[in-house]
Amino acid sequence: MTERRLRAVKAGEKTPAKRAPRKAKPKSVVAAARSGDRRQLLVALQHRIAHAIDDPKAAGPALAALIKQQRDIATEIQAIDLAANAGSSASGPKSVIATTPDEPWDESQI
Repeated sequence: MTERRLRAVKAGEKTPAKRAPRKAKPKSVVAAARSGDRRQLLVALQHRIAHAIDDPKAAGPALAALIKQQRDIATEIQAIDLAANAGSSASGPKSVIATTPDEPWDESQI
């Protein structure tokens, strides 16, 4: 590994462009299924279907089914991510029901 040294940037000198962070390659479908993690399995399936969609030999009806499946998987992944973000919030999950105060009870209205 090469040694990296830090130095001050001189006046008028541009800073080097930052590299985009590397994305981890999705697991294979088999490895993701063995892991037991539903999100990892969906990501692996999404990756596999994306490759099949990009294949120029994909037939029309198969392509349509693959695209629909890709959309469904993306929706499921988004739902898992939203649920994880809502559950990790410091104030707890956001709910209209949980934050609505009870109304006073009036038996004369029955």
